[in-house]
Amino acid sequence: ALIRSKRLRHNGDPTLREHMLNVALKLNIREDRSARFVKAHPSRKIDAAVSLSMAASEILRLNL
Repeated sequence: ALIRSKRLRHNGDPTLREHMLNVALKLNIREDRSARFVKAHPSRKIDAAVSLSMAASEILRLNL
């Protein structure tokens, strides 16, 4: 939602781009309708994407 509303952008860092492209979403429809990042393939890295997600969540929580 942050990306679609143009409230989240990055500077084109190749590592972040690669990690975002390696992400797949796992939806939890039954419990709380949440989603989480999982690796699209076991050998691919998503650490930067997870870090960005956690930082964005904390910023929204703090209302910054």
